[in-house]
Amino acid sequence: MPKPPAIRILGIAAKMGSLRSVAEMDFGVHGPASAALLSVGVQSTSIMTTTEILDSVVACARRTLVTSSCDPIAVTDLMVVSDSISELATPGAGTRAGRNALLSRLHEIGVSKARVHGIAMGGSNNMMHALSLASDCVMARREASVLLVAVDVFACDQDRFMSSALAVSGDAVASCLVASDQFDEHGGFALDALSVLPYAPIQGRPTAQLALDMYSTLKACIADCYGASGTDPADVAAVIVGNYNTPTATLFARLAGVDPTRLVLAHTETHGHAPSSDFLSNLETLDAAPGKATILAAFNGPTSCGAALLSRIGT
Repeated sequence: MPKPPAIRILGIAAKMGSLRSVAEMDFGVHGPASAALLSVGVQSTSIMTTTEILDSVVACARRTLVTSSCDPIAVTDLMVVSDSISELATPGAGTRAGRNALLSRLHEIGVSKARVHGIAMGGSNNMMHALSLASDCVMARREASVLLVAVDVFACDQDRFMSSALAVSGDAVASCLVASDQFDEHGGFALDALSVLPYAPIQGRPTAQLALDMYSTLKACIADCYGASGTDPADVAAVIVGNYNTPTATLFARLAGVDPTRLVLAHTETHGHAPSSDFLSNLETLDAAPGKATILAAFNGPTSCGAALLSRIGT
């Protein structure tokens, strides 16, 4: 039986907007939100217009395809990773109009023969779900080239404040290509292990019990990745988590048994939490930084958690 292809993440590209201080934002009924955010190190967030978002989708996708030497017409699967597609349309037009606006822009650059998948409702864990499905596509067909496009956009300041996580959401776009090891000459990262596990839904549950279940599930995902890849926590050079705030990021690192000094915090205090884009935007900062061999990613969403172990190709 032929050996299954190794999974690669290539051509990472990300774009964020102009920064707005949390002190200048109107959080409506959450009046003290600015002070609370500043107390955990969150200073500002990324703001983009709809036009900027759509232009950034094109720019990031094009950069991903050029970097990985993938012809747009050769993209077999397009995965749009987002919980906010409806915000790309005229107010009131709905999800269909937002979807059509995004897909038409990608068609303009030649991504027109791909199967289209929508990855949504997973919140901050959307990208782990997307990586799982993209890996399945490549495992089923070695020649598959899966373009992942993550989009985060929020309509107003009131929608941005996340009281339960003490974070502020930011606008962002990010993209990558998931393919087999036949693309190794283009650098990027190998996906060495991936685990996505569900936990009980949010509605009607005591906060303490929800937190316990969520963190227990996240810890189980991380343990799955360590076991599947034979990795010791001491060997992890960098940890990527959602850009909530510095204390939460530190907690995630400790759950993983990794020194918090190895956290990637490039955007946490400044660009806000972009649920679908955080993984790739932070990974892009490592793509340009030498010496980061083994990377752990850990994310939690409203009903599931996920973790992944990656290693830089060529290290």
